[in-house]
Amino acid sequence: MIISNKAKCLKCGDVIESRSVHDFVWCNCHSIAVDGGREYLRRVGEAFDMKELSEIKEDSIVNKEVLAKDFDDLTYIEIEYIIKKISSHNYRTNVRSKRADATDVKIYMGDKKQLEEILNYEY
Repeated sequence: MIISNKAKCLKCGDVIESRSVHDFVWCNCHSIAVDGGREYLRRVGEAFDMKELSEIKEDSIVNKEVLAKDFDDLTYIEIEYIIKKISSHNYRTNVRSKRADATDVKIYMGDKKQLEEILNYEY
């Protein structure tokens, strides 16, 4: 899971961050750019002109952290992550077609065993 999508330009010193999908951001000297928000990491420019500052957590670590919490203690990023996992699971198993939302997360948080199965489901 991508926590933050950032890079530092080693030419001008700018630290740039893409906060959402297709949020394409250039540094002031236009040597590097970042894109993708928390969906994907895209870089433009020479590797030697940038320092990677993105924060990424392995899904297995996030899964353990999420399962150890109550719904009210989840961060926005964790809720967003669970929504994606539930939606993907529902789509791939034809459970239902609607995209999951925070209400679904709250329901699944009440059944940690089922939530754990969804979070660890291999596609």
